[in-house]
Amino acid sequence: MDQLFKGKKGVLFAVPGALTPGCSKTHLPGFVQQAEELRTKGVQEIACIAVNDAFVMAAWGKEHGVEGKKHRDIVDEPMGEKNVMSLPGIGEAHGKRLEDKRFDKAYKVLGQFLVLGKDEKRFKKWLKDTCGANIKEQDDCYGCCREWCQNFAVDLLLDKDPVVQALGNKRSQRYVMLVEDGVVKKVNVEPDGTGLTCSLAPNILSEL
Repeated sequence: MDQLFKGKKGVLFAVPGALTPGCSKTHLPGFVQQAEELRTKGVQEIACIAVNDAFVMAAWGKEHGVEGKKHRDIVDEPMGEKNVMSLPGIGEAHGKRLEDKRFDKAYKVLGQFLVLGKDEKRFKKWLKDTCGANIKEQDDCYGCCREWCQNFAVDLLLDKDPVVQALGNKRSQRYVMLVEDGVVKKVNVEPDGTGLTCSLAPNILSEL
């Protein structure tokens, strides 16, 4: 995560499932359509996370014309004080704003990211430097394990049990985060975990 947002302003949004109606018709398309507007506001990284394997994410990205169509996997990466997205005492912070938080404890967070508009050469170098032999390249996909994203959501207490009946396993709640240089500045979590209100692109755009 430090690699993704180091020295940058970024937006990370999570969806309950790739190819599901709300995610495909509204959530992802909104960020694709408003990517340039977000960049004019200083956003340098736009990333989506879901509890899906990388092949599903690749197909979903292609379907929506995501520039680059690349996936970034954080593979068993030790998390230090400059990284973001997992916090000691996160249980007390669940459902509250996580502004100005950083790691102060080592964690292993595993997750797959669909990164919009990355430079391919720089991206592949990042993969090699960060993941080494652990990364597997297959067409536009890197890595496979959806459990990594599930662990990411669980660590943040942003997993969603009621989705299990519909999608077959624990999923992430729907949310959006504004991150600046590895620091969470704003997080909007949908009240019911799956709705399409505060986590949409226009909302985070209006808050920049």
